[in-house]
Amino acid sequence: MPPTTRAPVNPDVLRWARELGGFEVEDFARRLQVKPERVAQWESGESQPTFRQLHDVAWLLRRPPTFFFLEEAPSPDLPQPPDFRSSRDPSQGSVQLRRELQAAVQRRSRYLRLVDQPSLFKLNIVMNELEEAAVTARAVGVTITEQVGIRDAYQAMHLWVSAIERLDVLVFQSTAFSLDEARGASIFFDALPIVLVNAKGFSCCSEFYVDT
Repeated sequence: MPPTTRAPVNPDVLRWARELGGFEVEDFARRLQVKPERVAQWESGESQPTFRQLHDVAWLLRRPPTFFFLEEAPSPDLPQPPDFRSSRDPSQGSVQLRRELQAAVQRRSRYLRLVDQPSLFKLNIVMNELEEAAVTARAVGVTITEQVGIRDAYQAMHLWVSAIERLDVLVFQSTAFSLDEARGASIFFDALPIVLVNAKGFSCCSEFYVDT
C-alpha cells in the first residue's frame, strides 16, 4: 500500500486561521474528527495533514486550500474590533459571527474592485463632536411622517436600510448568529463602511416603536 501523501502546510498559518476563526483546539479537532493531539502536531510542524484533511480544514475555516501554503500568516481579515450592538461583551465572538463579519468584509472588497473611484463613496459624517455626529446621522432623509406611517418591523427595516444605503453605507443582513450575542455590528471604513444586522430581531418582534 503506497504511503499517504501529506500536505506541506505552514503550521503558523494553520494556527493563525484556526484562532482567527474562533475555534479552540478541542472543538476544531472534534469537527475534523481527529484527536486534539493531531491538531497540535499539525500546528507545531511535527506532522502534516493529508490532502483530504486539508480539504476539510479549508472548508471549516472558509479558506482556499492553497491559503495554508503561504510563507507567513497575513494581517487579520476579521475587523479589529467591530462595534457591536450587544447586551454582553462579544469581544471573542462565536464562529458564526466571525464568519459573517469576514464575509461582509469580503463582499465589500469585491464591490470595491468593480468601482473606479472608491473615494467617491466616502462617508460624509463629522465625528469630531458626538452631539454633532448624532444630529448628522439622524438626518438621513427619513421624515417624521414616514416614521409615523410605519406599519410593521419589515417596513421600518426597508425604510431605514434604504436611507442608510443612500449614505454609501453597505448594509448586510444575517440570521447566522444568536440575538443574545449581537443584534448587529458596524465596521468602519473611510469609504463604504459596513452595517451588519441580525435579521432574527425582526422575526421575533410583533411591534416596532418609532422615536419621534
